[in-house]
Amino acid sequence: ADGKKHLKGLKNSVLSSSTVYNIIDSPFSKKSPDVLDQLGERLDSSRREIMLRLDIGLTKLYNLYHDPELSVTSVVKETKCVDAEAEWAIPKIVALRELNKAIDEAVRDAYGWSDIPLQHGFHELEFLPENDRVRYTISNPVRKLILGELLKLNHLRHREELEAGIVDEEGKRIRGKEGKGRKIKENSGQGGLF
Repeated sequence: ADGKKHLKGLKNSVLSSSTVYNIIDSPFSKKSPDVLDQLGERLDSSRREIMLRLDIGLTKLYNLYHDPELSVTSVVKETKCVDAEAEWAIPKIVALRELNKAIDEAVRDAYGWSDIPLQHGFHELEFLPENDRVRYTISNPVRKLILGELLKLNHLRHREELEAGIVDEEGKRIRGKEGKGRKIKENSGQGGLF
């Protein structure tokens, strides 16, 4: 909540992940922001290169990214480019998938869950419209496992904040309790993330 107030005044500012991590409580270790910054910069430059060369926006790029049948024909159809440009784009889009996979793995590792195989591939996501459900992402069982782990962390954080007198039963911040020497215990089971 405090981070959101601070961020409102930064509409046009450029923030690195390390800046945001200092504003908002983060589960990431001190090393992770640098890794994620580097991966994020690569993601940005890779997407920008493809979009500029093919003269497309993010929607068309991600339509191709999530296309399990990626081919010269599908690239030409989506972008209206010539075959040579489509041939150039295919390995770039495949590399973009690998880069997103690396980002997912870095975030997973930052949470201390490196033992969870993410099983990237083309998966049908039941919460999307029936005619557009296939995405290149982590598997559904892994997605559910991670959401369950995040929910456990959320409950743990709430309990610790409650015990420290920082929030009430409903999770509302107790005024005047912030910064008075109350510290949330480090959870040794999560690699010191909290």
